Amino acid sequence: MPGVSLFAARILGERGFASAITASDGAFVLEDLSPGPYELHFMLAGTALQGVREVEAPSSDVRIELEPGGTIRARVFDAESRAPIERFQAALEPDSSEDGGRLRSPFSPRHEGHAGRLTIDEVPVGTVTLTFRAEGYLPRRVERLQVTSASPAAALDIALERGATIRGRVTDEAGRRCRACASRRKATTTGSASSRTASARTSSWASRPAK
Repeated sequence: MPGVSLFAARILGERGFASAITASDGAFVLEDLSPGPYELHFMLAGTALQGVREVEAPSSDVRIELEPGGTIRARVFDAESRAPIERFQAALEPDSSEDGGRLRSPFSPRHEGHAGRLTIDEVPVGTVTLTFRAEGYLPRRVERLQVTSASPAAALDIALERGATIRGRVTDEAGRRCRACASRRKATTTGSASSRTASARTSSWASRPAK
């Protein structure tokens, strides 16, 4: 499979790191590594395909066989107006108890959605959780979503509710701007600064050598 990004990170001992992208025939080479165990991370940009496996350096015939994944589609809209949400994110969390941690990876699991639409390809078959987020809205979590490779699933309808807002004003008892509070804060700040200055002077005097 071409275009898969890989990088190897040393598990124990001295630090080691190398990266590569697979060629048209899926081949890759990770060079200039010290001998020892590594975690080999891989991902395919624009999809949910990512994972990690342990390998030993040197190795000459590492094979990573990728199983066909499924597709997740979603329509994301405002719960009240039903208008599509222009920009949002979806975080994909596979069930590690089912996939054996195959998707444990430092690559970001977040996927960008636009104009109320989202498509995530190559999602590992099994159970996953999706969390949708958009600015000004409460997060929406969809748990135990079943993914299969047989055929694309119907689009999920995700309604996001706007978050509540708290606004207010701090005043004195008469409802006026609390100038005294501001004066007290200023006096406290000035006093603290003066104390620090005096303390610094005392410390400076104390450190002078006796004549």
